[in-house]
Amino acid sequence: MSVDEFLRHAGTAQRERAVSLRPDGDAWPTNVCDMEAHLLEAFTGRPMDPLASTPRAQYDPALTTQNARVDAKLLELKGTSLGRARSTFHLLWKTYQQDGAAGLNARMHRKGEQRLAISRADPRLVTIIDRFLDRQTDKATSSKKRCAVLVRRALETTYPGDPICEIKARTLQGYINERAAGRYSFDKATTRRNTDNSPKRQYHSGAAYQLGERCEIDSTDLDVLVWDETSEFRPKLTVLLDVASRVPLAWAIHADSPGGFDHALLLAEPSSGAKPCLVRALPLSRGQPPCLPR
Repeated sequence: MSVDEFLRHAGTAQRERAVSLRPDGDAWPTNVCDMEAHLLEAFTGRPMDPLASTPRAQYDPALTTQNARVDAKLLELKGTSLGRARSTFHLLWKTYQQDGAAGLNARMHRKGEQRLAISRADPRLVTIIDRFLDRQTDKATSSKKRCAVLVRRALETTYPGDPICEIKARTLQGYINERAAGRYSFDKATTRRNTDNSPKRQYHSGAAYQLGERCEIDSTDLDVLVWDETSEFRPKLTVLLDVASRVPLAWAIHADSPGGFDHALLLAEPSSGAKPCLVRALPLSRGQPPCLPR
């Protein structure tokens, strides 16, 4: 197809707004596809019927002006769910020219941003909630209801007689849930400690140009079926990879998810002088795997 026809279907590469390049489901919503067909017929004369060889008389660019075609289309859509004012119809056409069907979908199906309820909370209350959530790292696993009780006690002790102490239990619980999102404050103790040990910085991509400059460890499910006395499962493959050369320096296969001790063994293996190779199968801890290649 020609470039102009391709851009009519896909839109231009320059997008001023953040619009989805692909439909959310299997296809764009029906009203978006219908509006696209009406816009193309009104502004370009392209027939809505895919089997039609010529445009309808009132939408033929050789016989009518653009204003006449837009008037005919507005009259045709009047009283339907796709009926729009002239200014809105022109705005939809401009959006379609810039972003294609994705722009129409973003404009016709606006998704409002969800506003957090805690944005209306007293800053003193937010400070106390954060204080208790930060203390959960090295303490015993607790519940959100227990945290609400402790926050209320701290409010009554710090601000006695203040209206902030009369906050409803349901509202306070909602504030705690929002502030605890993504902080793992009420998960297992190991999860909280591992999260607290992660670097307090923004993650970013980088490149390594020298051998051994940076190595990465990652695990994945091996595409091999293994069985033992009780069940069938896929083992875990853990690889220590040199980023610059993409050479696996060490690797291991485990029946369960590897832990920190297994990663320490991977770090110690390259220093033993073993030559790296691409594939090696090790015996599993939960029984000998008869189907594992060697």
